[in-house]
Amino acid sequence: MARRCGLFPLMVIMLATGWCLSTVPATQSDQTAYDNLPDPRLVTLLKAISDKAGSIDMSSLEGRYLYDLITKNKLTSGLLVGTANGYSAIWIGMAMGRTGGRLLAVEPSKAEGREALMRLENAEMLGHVSLLLEDTFKVLPMLTGPFDFVFLDGRRQDYLKCSETLLPRIRPGGFLAAHNVNDRNRDLAAFIRRITSDSQLKTELVAISSAGISITQKIAPAKNQAR
Repeated sequence: MARRCGLFPLMVIMLATGWCLSTVPATQSDQTAYDNLPDPRLVTLLKAISDKAGSIDMSSLEGRYLYDLITKNKLTSGLLVGTANGYSAIWIGMAMGRTGGRLLAVEPSKAEGREALMRLENAEMLGHVSLLLEDTFKVLPMLTGPFDFVFLDGRRQDYLKCSETLLPRIRPGGFLAAHNVNDRNRDLAAFIRRITSDSQLKTELVAISSAGISITQKIAPAKNQAR
């Protein structure tokens, strides 16, 4: 019941905006999130982080959803805003390793960033994952992109400003994903309106956990028909 109540405020917004709801099949579990991953060593590392009480914000199923999104769409240019202790960066970095891509992560907290850097080093990902320990809004204006995958997982009150900066730098067909769009949706009303009211964006809520992830795809403009 708690989860249904948690989803209710966002469901109201979804009904008003036409936001689609996507759910994960009930047969999936935390264990199935790791099925058929290419590197058992990284599975062990991810499970170790997950097993540490209070150490992660993103669930393993959410990590696997993003991994599958990146690999299935062959996304190769990624940006992560907010690494926390590196759990999401490992999932996304692992996917970018499969597609031959690169991930740039930005983390303003020096303490959390150092922990994330240590874990990325242990995961042997620093060849294709770069981490900047710097204020988010000092970094973002300097990034030219283009990106085909952006994941917002930092301060929720910054999502709108981040999206306004980054959406022009996402390739047509690319994705902007944002975490915790449900459990902190009162802080995100303006951001939600932004990503659900633009005809050039297609957005759905992926209700894997009570936190919720929004997945916004930038629609490629239609080609002019030859006359």
